[in-house]
Amino acid sequence: MDNNGKLVHIDHFDDDTTFTTTEVADYLSKSPQTIRNWCDDVQGFMSIHASPNAGRNRTYTLTDIRILQYVKEEREKDQPIENIIASLNAMKQEDGALYGLPIMNPDEIKNKLAISDDTAKRLTISMLRTELDTRTRELEHLRDVEVDNARLEVRVEEKEKRIADLEESEASLQEKVDELNRQLLEVNRKLGEAYYKGRFDQATGVEPSDNS
Repeated sequence: MDNNGKLVHIDHFDDDTTFTTTEVADYLSKSPQTIRNWCDDVQGFMSIHASPNAGRNRTYTLTDIRILQYVKEEREKDQPIENIIASLNAMKQEDGALYGLPIMNPDEIKNKLAISDDTAKRLTISMLRTELDTRTRELEHLRDVEVDNARLEVRVEEKEKRIADLEESEASLQEKVDELNRQLLEVNRKLGEAYYKGRFDQATGVEPSDNS
């Protein structure tokens, strides 16, 4: 995960708390035109109000600002917008949440965006819920990994036992092959002796004995 590996939730509070282009530009220390350009570049991840129809003013949710903050951080690393879009796509989950966006400091938001104490408190609660949810998901992921590793260990143990059984079987078969080879050599030796004895007896005129 990039940055702090946090999870974004687009909830009612997030949608109800909106800011102007000028406020976002001041918060990110960028020009309003830069904010508009970045917003258009990644509009597929922004709220519909951040890229409205012509003639309507843009408004930004806190999630929009976090996306733009991520764009700012990556652009300052000289990342092209194509790579940033690819990263955002990689962050996106099935439920539409995004892993990896920067976490905003409620006090900093309160000071820079001039939100009320009540809104700041609600924002803090929202951020804590987000972090808790993120940690819960990470824990579930680690548990799944642990289960997968346990299953893998079982499969490895089964394969190792199978290999040991095959090696033992191979050794047993090799012993049988060696024994048969010894028997075959003994038979060939005896046949050879009988053959040469017969040739010798024939050459010396000795009649073969009848042992029947």
